[in-house]
Amino acid sequence: MPLIDEIVPSVIVSVGVERYIITRANLYEIMQLESDTFINTLEVINGFPTYKHRGDLIPIIFLSQILKYEDNKEVADRQKDAGKKISILILEVNQFKYGLVADLVEDMNEVVVRPLNFEIKNVYLFSGLTILKDESPALILDVGEIMRVHLKNLDLTSVTEEVMD
Repeated sequence: MPLIDEIVPSVIVSVGVERYIITRANLYEIMQLESDTFINTLEVINGFPTYKHRGDLIPIIFLSQILKYEDNKEVADRQKDAGKKISILILEVNQFKYGLVADLVEDMNEVVVRPLNFEIKNVYLFSGLTILKDESPALILDVGEIMRVHLKNLDLTSVTEEVMD
């Protein structure tokens, strides 16, 4: 991420009532599925949840888990209104795809990326911040670091072999 302000295409995602930014540079596809359908099609391979997407088995990371977000009544009401759908962002980092599950994809637009201040600069999850149209702040997720930290023990060869079988 840049050290100075830069305008980048992005996607606004939410987990509960919190909103985050994912830059579109690593975005491969956005899917929206019924949560029950998605949960029933997950497979656990080598301890990682995976989802079969267009013939490929991709590892899944739940954004609510890595952010340690706890549901509350406001979130439950919002999910009920949305018909219990979830959004899966298929991300591609260094030619490796993985899915990041969020509650909702809210908007696509361009945002001004600003560098993080010293206090949170070393938190691996975030690469910058921005101010949204409604003037609320949003942190920009570092999808490469999220992949590196949460999928570091994934044996990619065995996942590939499982898909081939």
